[in-house]
Amino acid sequence: MYELYFTRLSLEGEKLADDIWLEELEPALGYAVFNGSEYAIAYGRMIGDHLSHELHFARISLEGGLTQDTIVLTNAMPDFETPYIVFTGSGYGLVWTSNVEGVEDRDFNINFLLIDLEGTVLGDVKKLAEGPWGSYSEGNE
Repeated sequence: MYELYFTRLSLEGEKLADDIWLEELEPALGYAVFNGSEYAIAYGRMIGDHLSHELHFARISLEGGLTQDTIVLTNAMPDFETPYIVFTGSGYGLVWTSNVEGVEDRDFNINFLLIDLEGTVLGDVKKLAEGPWGSYSEGNE
């Protein structure tokens, strides 16, 4: 069992606030981004049978506290890799890879989702690409 914490650091690497516990997780990782006034984090969480995952989002104040409850952005989906989050200037973009359901040779999709500053999903998940596992990291040969 893993736990996900947030810690604010100075430019010198000194801890500025207490650790903030975000959620008890089963193997999952997340990434944070700063939008100029607060932090946002996107992370994956295993659910139920441990073969499905949900994509979660949380906002964190400058003081290090959650500004709202964590938000589930996607329904259960097959095994997926850590989501990456970027600030767009008016919201966030998230990208992650997920296995294609029912395919045993690890075919995968590269997915994209836009959300606003509060974590409201803007549109549907977009599939940017699909293919055999490793085909994109190996130069798409």
